Amino acid sequence: MARRGAHAIVMGGSMAGLLAARVLADYYDRITVIERDSVSAWAEPRKGTPQDRHVHGFWARGLRTVERLFPGIMAELHGGGAVPGDAVGDVNWHQFGGLKLRAPTGIGATLMTRPFLEGHVRRRALDSPTIHLRSGTTVTDLTTSEQHRRVSGVYVLGAGGTREVIEADLVVDATGRGTQAPRWLEFMGYQRPPETAMRIDLAYATRTFRRLTNLPTIGHIIIGTPPILRRGGFCFAVEDSRWQVTLVGFLGEEPPTDPQGFTDYAASLPNAEIHEVVRSCEPLDDIRLYKFASNLRRHYERLSAFPEGYLVIGDALCSFNPAYGQGMTVAALEVEALEACLAGGVAPGQIAAQFFRRAAQVIDVPWRLTTGEDFRFPQVIGKRPPLLSLLNAYVARVHHAATVDPVVCRAFFEVASLTCRPERLLAPEILWRVLTARPVLST
Repeated sequence: MARRGAHAIVMGGSMAGLLAARVLADYYDRITVIERDSVSAWAEPRKGTPQDRHVHGFWARGLRTVERLFPGIMAELHGGGAVPGDAVGDVNWHQFGGLKLRAPTGIGATLMTRPFLEGHVRRRALDSPTIHLRSGTTVTDLTTSEQHRRVSGVYVLGAGGTREVIEADLVVDATGRGTQAPRWLEFMGYQRPPETAMRIDLAYATRTFRRLTNLPTIGHIIIGTPPILRRGGFCFAVEDSRWQVTLVGFLGEEPPTDPQGFTDYAASLPNAEIHEVVRSCEPLDDIRLYKFASNLRRHYERLSAFPEGYLVIGDALCSFNPAYGQGMTVAALEVEALEACLAGGVAPGQIAAQFFRRAAQVIDVPWRLTTGEDFRFPQVIGKRPPLLSLLNAYVARVHHAATVDPVVCRAFFEVASLTCRPERLLAPEILWRVLTARPVLST
């Protein structure tokens, strides 16, 4: 592999940052991951990711990327207690008034807590002699060449208050939704990236419970039929013989954080399975609440100029409604897009433009899928794409057919897991099955 430079910096030590660091290690002599949080224990929740105490989904497509970058890590995760299974055959999916077929699909699921996963990835990344972590360190600004044509490093503030400059050939911004990149670009004389935002006012509350290990089901997912019901819930089997239960509310619905209110909210869902876990299992911690105001996409691919030596990735590019579990998988695919740019011999001055185009292509499909579902609620404000009502009506038929037809069920999850493009659901053999299915649905 052709070397790209002596030193690369990754701002942010979360999943996107760690995966990016691993890819960069093939092309740069030294990688420094700068993380604001003090990472003292490898599997503890971090202040910088307040959502990490809640249920997380990582589709098999993204996990394949993680396994390729860190060979053997899936065996380590399973050996450490992560729960393997079939994403459909071993999970109860209740959507649009019906239960998806519990038929094996070959679409793997590995259920675990976010800190557990991130801890394993961090350890494997830091096993590389070229990747170094500076935790408890905040990036305060970028350093640039004259006329700001190139980013040459970062200013950092350490835990002791010491300010210093760290020079680099490439700086990758993986600081998440709160990135300072738009402000920094504007200060340097560039345009801020155009943004697309959709306010959904999502709130979710999570609690863990003790779990028996001999159960045939590894998860329960309940999503109320929009726009009638703005409530849902997720219950995943995770390491250390626990259930992790997250109750969700859209557009002003907010799950309570007191035990009785939490239990009553679970009882209000259109399926009793999560309520049964909450009612009958021993709670192991307090209830924690997290709020997510809006889907947010920053369109760096539309900028006509961008400084050399700087990239933005992960939630700093696009943050989705977390209820659909696409975020980490999309971040992994964005890292693959970065890898393709580096491997393809793209000139340094062209890397940003090509990466942002590739990343936009990665984001386009899950963005359309998730925002299309959010637009089922009339209260969600935003520009609705042409034919959205027709497409949403057809997708509702797909959900219904997936309760009785294993071929449709598999096709739906191939698309949802980002394994296949949405056009898969419009293939003639799927279209016929969807239109002729006769499901029996609950209210």
